[in-house]
Amino acid sequence: MDNTINMDRKPLIYTFNDLGQSLLENVFPKRQSCLFCGSFWYGNKLSAGLCPHCLLKWGRFRQQAKICPMCGSFDGGEPCQGPCAEYHDQHLTRMGSLEAIIAASPYTAVYRQRTLAFKYNGLKMLAAPFAYLMSIAWRGSEAGRHGAAQFSYSGSRAIPCLVPVPLHRDKEALRGYNQSRLLAEAIYRECGFPVKDLLIRPFAGQMQAGLDKRQRQQALAKVYQWSNQAENHRGPVILIDDVVTTGATLESCGQILQERGFGPIWGLTFAGGSGMGADGN
Repeated sequence: MDNTINMDRKPLIYTFNDLGQSLLENVFPKRQSCLFCGSFWYGNKLSAGLCPHCLLKWGRFRQQAKICPMCGSFDGGEPCQGPCAEYHDQHLTRMGSLEAIIAASPYTAVYRQRTLAFKYNGLKMLAAPFAYLMSIAWRGSEAGRHGAAQFSYSGSRAIPCLVPVPLHRDKEALRGYNQSRLLAEAIYRECGFPVKDLLIRPFAGQMQAGLDKRQRQQALAKVYQWSNQAENHRGPVILIDDVVTTGATLESCGQILQERGFGPIWGLTFAGGSGMGADGN
């Protein structure tokens, strides 16, 4: 079964309608609110629902922050005390099955508020601005900067595929969506990387909020599994999730993919934090 995102083109009539609507909005733009700060701007001033002020603030924050290149932590310190701390102690330059984790934003302030609203309050429209910032963060990472030469973004077989972290079917039914897959689909529209559902979560597991990394690893043991209906075309993978705190979820998923011969493997999330008492994975 092909689980790649549907890339079929729209009928021609819809293409013309969309073009006409786009031209109309350029001539007579509507005022829309920024999905982060709520301020109103003409629609043609927004980028993926974000106003220039919020984009500038985000960009400046990333330039000034000391972001860990291994685990993406914004508050890791020197040496980093975030998810990669144990690997530094062993003098390793990668995190188990993962080459690195890239987080677009810190898990604080408006970014934490928006993450929780996206995850628990049904604000699915936040997938677009999250994916927009995640795509910028990926392109600015070491993997993203060198990926054009190493993996060819032009459409070769070696381009990375986006693998969303799966939800248990009961939780997804209750929530109405898997936020990680919404992000993967939106990143596909930004980067063109295909989305593949290579993993499933047949077991619910226990609540992870408040658990440290070791406890989370124990709770996640055998929670994720390889999808029997997945394509087994090995290659590079970008694991997609909304937030990383301890890194246990991404590592658990990465191990399964690594055992299947996939690699290299990275994690890409919207928010990242230390995981000390925070919600996340």
